Amino acid sequence: MGHITFILIDEIEKRTKIDYNVCAFVASLSRNPATINDFNNIYQKLAGETFYSEGNRPIVPEELSFETLRKVFGMPRDTDAEVLGHWKKTSFYEDKNYRSCVPNTKTEKDIPELTQDIIDEWKQEDPEAEEFPTANDYRKFLCKDGIVVADLRTKELRYISPGAFEIPRISPTELDVEFGFKVVPYILPDEWKIIEE
Repeated sequence: MGHITFILIDEIEKRTKIDYNVCAFVASLSRNPATINDFNNIYQKLAGETFYSEGNRPIVPEELSFETLRKVFGMPRDTDAEVLGHWKKTSFYEDKNYRSCVPNTKTEKDIPELTQDIIDEWKQEDPEAEEFPTANDYRKFLCKDGIVVADLRTKELRYISPGAFEIPRISPTELDVEFGFKVVPYILPDEWKIIEE
């Protein structure tokens, strides 16, 4: 399976991360987390690792001063930006593995809305309309490996997939059992709406 864009929204924040483990993601939602932090803790218990990582890069200059970096790197006259750039390139520290914004912000990673612009773009890309029988198929194509959006505020799980995956309400499915797939078992409560686009 390819990499899927996961978007999780709570009252405070909207986080976007690329991953592939749909089953553990939905299993974490099945426990009805109220916040992204709750979700992350549940995910860690189920999958053995956190879904979101803050990385281990200290904040400069709050946690690590530029003067300390200048001394360590032997860059006494360089600008703050040059020192910080050198430090990021040469250190073993990692940044967080997700992007964050306020909850209702539209981003380029969101599921593309089915608009006249999408239809016009599709017609321009494929005037004969042979590759994509419908504009919605073209929209799925634009999503590459798929997008999953879970809104903890409304208990709504929306996803669009070019056929790479489906999100069942119960896991493991009969196919999972038949083929011996190792999945995280869950039952997504009825209060959660699943919308396949």
